[in-house]
Amino acid sequence: MIALARPHSQARDTGEAFVQAFIVCLVVISLPIKNAAYLAAPIYVAISALQGRFRFLRRLLLIATGLLLISSASMMWDAMSGTEVNVSGLLLSFLTFLPFLVLFAERPDKPLSEKHFSKLVHVACWFLIIQSAIGVAQFVVSGNPDAVCGSFGLMDFAKGTITITQVFFTFTMFGMILLLMVARQTPLTLTAMLLGLVTCALAQSGHQTIFFVASMAALGFSRVSRPSTILATGLVAGLIFAATMIVYPQTIELTRDWYRKVVNDARSPKRMAVEGGVEIMSDVKNMAFGTGLGQYSSRAALISSNEYLTVTLPSPMVGMSDYYRDHIRPATRVFEEVGEGSAISKPYFSWLGFLVELGLIQFFVLLALIAASFVDNWRLMRHELRSVARVGFVANVGIMFFVLCCAIENYAEFPQAVFIPFLLYVAVRSKAKFDLSRAPVGQAGRRGKPIQSLQPALA
Repeated sequence: MIALARPHSQARDTGEAFVQAFIVCLVVISLPIKNAAYLAAPIYVAISALQGRFRFLRRLLLIATGLLLISSASMMWDAMSGTEVNVSGLLLSFLTFLPFLVLFAERPDKPLSEKHFSKLVHVACWFLIIQSAIGVAQFVVSGNPDAVCGSFGLMDFAKGTITITQVFFTFTMFGMILLLMVARQTPLTLTAMLLGLVTCALAQSGHQTIFFVASMAALGFSRVSRPSTILATGLVAGLIFAATMIVYPQTIELTRDWYRKVVNDARSPKRMAVEGGVEIMSDVKNMAFGTGLGQYSSRAALISSNEYLTVTLPSPMVGMSDYYRDHIRPATRVFEEVGEGSAISKPYFSWLGFLVELGLIQFFVLLALIAASFVDNWRLMRHELRSVARVGFVANVGIMFFVLCCAIENYAEFPQAVFIPFLLYVAVRSKAKFDLSRAPVGQAGRRGKPIQSLQPALA
């Protein structure tokens, strides 16, 4: 049971409460129920409210209100000029983007002691082991890498309902592996990481594997002052690459082929969507303030169109803007013909949605916050405390991995993929703060920021 009956001063921001809320959300995310994952972030917010975390709730409300006001103003401008807008898409966007907003509103101030962090590590280990066992069984029975999705899509291969769940599964698995890289290495953690890596290789989530290896390599080999980190990074990246090449030896050739199809082919659905976005941004209002959330290529816009999900939505939830109708809808039709079902060629991805729906002002604010967090983690990477340096490294690998994946699909709106890794980001940063608070005086701030400055902009 989550401790909710404590006095306000005792219940706020306790490490134990965070661990319990994390476990509840992990269970919801892991359920083989379509779209149940959208409940995880609202449940986390509700638990936070019951725990009396009013500062977090106030930050979340301010962020959401600001986005709502700017999007509403932009949509009102369009409506008055005769452009059809999608009110349902705007409202739905606050559900699809809620995990991302939670990440911005959270702070790495959880008092995660070694006891609390060990619980998270223990949960992650058994999650990886159990999900890997399910994933391997799915691969053996079906022979289809797209069927490897753990409990997220437990019997999808048998029902003939295989969807993008595999991508959600592997992203969460990679997030868990990053957490274990911060932990003290034991036979249990090493076994869990190895099984997780093998399962991700079997799942053949090609772009994720490439981006994870690239992020690990880029940041790992930048730390020439720590040979042990380079060795460990090279080992993990090498294992992922070797396992993928053994199972799927044509990975590199397929990567080149997809690059040609997506970037060079004039009939590429993704290229059509990007060109449509450029056309929309030629309007001064859209360039500055965007079309509004849920109006172009975000998942909220796709769902509210009533052409994305396999179920029919109630009429009050259905809507379609002229921006979507003129550009994304035709590109989607082309994708159905030539896209081969691959996420790489889909006519939408998070960075396109951010740019067109938010406009340049909000987009550059977002980039600045991500950059500030990356720089902050880079300072931690240089810290002489090994536990703190590992946190900085893992946190930046996570940021780079997420940023790269957002160039492929609407990852920022995939709660089943990103919400658990988002919470783990908060957890590892909180661990760094705790470790620094226990460090000897004079060592806590050496080769890094002082303890009180460790709040990242994106957390």
